[in-house]
Amino acid sequence: GIFTGLALITKSSAVALLLPAVIALVLGTREATKKNKLISVLAAVVPVALIASPWLIRNTNLYGDPLALGAFGQAFSGTAQAADFVQAFGAWGYWSGINEIGVGVGWWTLRSLLGAFGYMDIFLPNGLVATFSVFLAAMLVVWLASLRRVSSEDGVPRGANTANLILGLFGLLVVVLFLRFNAQYFQAQARYLLPALVSISCIVGMSLYRLLPKVWAWAIVGVPLLALNIYILSWLPDEFAQRMS
Repeated sequence: GIFTGLALITKSSAVALLLPAVIALVLGTREATKKNKLISVLAAVVPVALIASPWLIRNTNLYGDPLALGAFGQAFSGTAQAADFVQAFGAWGYWSGINEIGVGVGWWTLRSLLGAFGYMDIFLPNGLVATFSVFLAAMLVVWLASLRRVSSEDGVPRGANTANLILGLFGLLVVVLFLRFNAQYFQAQARYLLPALVSISCIVGMSLYRLLPKVWAWAIVGVPLLALNIYILSWLPDEFAQRMS
């Protein structure tokens, strides 16, 4: 309740927390007594109301709506419009980023999710981004395939189904909000997906846990990540130097 309230006064996209939070509350208290259910509901709802209400009321009085979306739209009106890119490259070219200049939502977002530096003008090599994209897609497929078996497997932690539901739903809501935003403005920046990193990380982690030998999993995952970071740190100085010369 406290973190959700703080999130709501920090960024409007925090509304994506509300539905998963309600589901977690409902599923997490199914076997509780009526008294404990009431305590759980109050513990979740009261902090949200106390923390977020003053700011939401202030926005309503000042801008006419609690999230101040109208005021944001006016301030953001000079930003690149999605309609202009769709007109230039077509819907597929805009959403995929596969066009003559390589500018669009899908490809740019994937590149910045792995790593974008400078003023969004230094990207990692395309081959590395493609490998990263295939890896994420494979992890998502493994995770989705595991959902059918999670209830029948031995040793599955209690509440695993609920955790998977909340992780998947929250990640999906963040992505939907991101796509909705890019349907109006061209903002193909993975920073808008940062709230979903917990979902992405857990999905990748659970998928790797199913695929890798448990003894060496830390090395199989850790060594490539360490190598990637060393590569980036050794590669960036030259890129920055070129732009400063």
